[in-house]
Amino acid sequence: MLAAETLDRALRQGDLSANYLRAYEQTCAPGIATARAVKFILRFAIYRPALVDPLIRWSARNGRLLTTLVDAVCVP
Repeated sequence: MLAAETLDRALRQGDLSANYLRAYEQTCAPGIATARAVKFILRFAIYRPALVDPLIRWSARNGRLLTTLVDAVCVP
């Protein structure tokens, strides 16, 4: 949605310059960095099940960890 809003404002103002559109990049950068970090951790875990197995067993007793992880990955 943010991309559409940024483009709409740029078109209305007649300013499609890189400087004007850079605001979108600066706004999205922290979210993109977080998403990349979460994906890296998940990829690391998927290929090392022996390291993650104790964590999964522990999270079965403490559901908050799993809920937090699912929210970080799935909630926009």
